[in-house]
Amino acid sequence: MVKAFEMRSARSLAVLLLAVSSCAPTPPPTTNPDMLPVPIAMARMPFVARRVALPGGAQAFRGWMGDEGQAVVVTRDGRFFSIDARGTASSIDRAPGESPTADDVRVSTIVARGPAELFALTPGAGLLVQNSLVRSAQLPMFLRGARTFTRLGEEALWATPTGLYLGLLSRWVRVDDPRGAVTNVEELATVSSTLGREAWLRVGTGVRRVRVREGSAPAFIEMPTNIELGTVHGLASMGDDRAVVASSRGVLFLKGNEASGFGIGGGRQDPDAVSGGGGFAWVLWGTDILRTDGVRWEALARDPKLGQLSRIHADSTGNSAIAIDDDGGVIRVDVEERVRISGVRDGEVVVAPTAPLEVTPWRDGNPTSVEYFVDGEMMPSARRTEAPWGWGYTVETGSMGMAIVTHTGARTRELASQLPRRMEGPFGTHSVRIVVRYGDAAIARTVGFGYASPFGRVPTYAADIQALYQARCARCHSNSVAEELGTFRLLSQRRVPLRLALRERRMPPDFPLDPVSEALFVAWIDGNVPEM
Repeated sequence: MVKAFEMRSARSLAVLLLAVSSCAPTPPPTTNPDMLPVPIAMARMPFVARRVALPGGAQAFRGWMGDEGQAVVVTRDGRFFSIDARGTASSIDRAPGESPTADDVRVSTIVARGPAELFALTPGAGLLVQNSLVRSAQLPMFLRGARTFTRLGEEALWATPTGLYLGLLSRWVRVDDPRGAVTNVEELATVSSTLGREAWLRVGTGVRRVRVREGSAPAFIEMPTNIELGTVHGLASMGDDRAVVASSRGVLFLKGNEASGFGIGGGRQDPDAVSGGGGFAWVLWGTDILRTDGVRWEALARDPKLGQLSRIHADSTGNSAIAIDDDGGVIRVDVEERVRISGVRDGEVVVAPTAPLEVTPWRDGNPTSVEYFVDGEMMPSARRTEAPWGWGYTVETGSMGMAIVTHTGARTRELASQLPRRMEGPFGTHSVRIVVRYGDAAIARTVGFGYASPFGRVPTYAADIQALYQARCARCHSNSVAEELGTFRLLSQRRVPLRLALRERRMPPDFPLDPVSEALFVAWIDGNVPEM
């Protein structure tokens, strides 16, 4: 039986927020963390915890939780069921002519491939869940027996018995460390980083980190030797730049080369399982289902059947999760969102030069302010103190020729001119930390996304732009009518005003460029104006 802790209504919204208080000490980042006692408090948010009855008494084995309220579980006999927001389970049929195999009962990972498509990894190959059907999927021979995989932007990192493999758009790369193949990876967790695409690996009973950067070979980053994590038996991403581990020391939060954590006390055993999303970690600890942002802990439900064989799967917002207990029973927990962030989804790759991002406040009141911090910048790139709450802006030229940026709160903004300047241009991975303040209390979320060329490559001056310039621009800019831009050097030097003129459709003045030509110019500029 699932026991949901009693919720009492709060008069002040600030009381509902995960603010630091006297009952929630902040764990200081340190190289060898002192494990603080877990400050478990009553849940601060309205929530619902319910047991889900699977048809025919089926016993769940592995699961997945989506952002729109839907969940999927695979049972110990290889059947798939969907679970809606009300906790009602429905069978997902196999494709015509297919039936469960012995491998299907050993699903190790379920990952979203698209808006309505899942991939379930099995020892033999894999299964696709699409269009309300489960069908077999084939994998290359070297991926057979893969234990787990994770998305890294447009790429995927696979852990197999023969090593780690990175699936790029055009080729496969085996990711070795200086000693050779890395073969005993049990779990992978992607985290956002301004230095490249990063993933934490649970290797045996320890953890390692691998970083993938454009133009560089993948690199392993070892934990400092003076960080003691204990025996690690669970790893998950928190949906931002942190990973969470369950170990013999308790629950620890990893960020770069720093660690902080909460220890085992009050007769508690080791935590059994972790999952994460939206800046939260969900933890199965003893018979409790807990949620934490790394500071405050909330006890949401209790089930005496939770134990060492149990698993938990959270959605990417951190507001919903399904737990699978030792007997294969399913518990669904939904926490009412305090803020909803819409627009770019965490992990999405954007190929348009604009992207939407907006906060919808909690229904009981508007925030004091909403701030957007891009790629670790200390100052917010957008700040709003009244609705609307988007990250959009306008740029106007002042009387002295200076650009005047006004934060309008619009849902959509231009990416390139408002991403921090980088030598290689704005293409690549980015993160936006969103801080919503209600007086002294604050809620923080991080959205990581990639910005890439819509052509699958960066256009070059020689192959793409020179001919386009001659066809559409030279009549003015190489004919003494307007500023001379007829060479690579001259055109690349004017990239910033050129991009603005193209996006505002001010040039050419009579017949604007067609969408494909405009996209070529913009992708060339955002790809750092390569000549060849």
